[in-house]
Amino acid sequence: MTSEASKNRSLSSLLQPSKWDRSRVELGEHAARLDERLTLSLALHYGRDQEHVLSLLQDVFWRLPIEVRISLLEDALWRTGLHDEVPFLVPNMRYIFRIRNNLAHCITFGATETNLTLHTVKRGRPETVELSAEQLSWSMLMAEFCLVYFLRIEGRIGGIETWGKAYGFTER
Repeated sequence: MTSEASKNRSLSSLLQPSKWDRSRVELGEHAARLDERLTLSLALHYGRDQEHVLSLLQDVFWRLPIEVRISLLEDALWRTGLHDEVPFLVPNMRYIFRIRNNLAHCITFGATETNLTLHTVKRGRPETVELSAEQLSWSMLMAEFCLVYFLRIEGRIGGIETWGKAYGFTER
């Protein structure tokens, strides 16, 4: 009977999501929100009118790797003079998406309360990545700050006419 109870306990522990699993999902959700804000900000910055913005959103920017889009954001922030207002947005975005990509494209090799060991193959080479609980919680906190940073620059990163047309403010 004890072996049966032990098997049931082992099975139930496998079915219970760990804090690492919950954190992986939560960071993935934060990254998805940041990805949307990034793409919209770029489309509004580089778009000339509503149709152009829509085309950039639907057909262009989502096809670019995240690192390229973050670099485009950095360029847009410098061009608009907003970089000094949100100096940590770009480095934090790079950090968040590096962690997110490791979590999304690696398998868990081992886990303790404080560390997660991930294994992947990059360009034919096996690679092991260590991730601490502190790094993961820091990246989730920074993701929330990045969403606030996007709110601070929203409406000023693109042309005011484009924003006005997108939100119906020019029809008055």
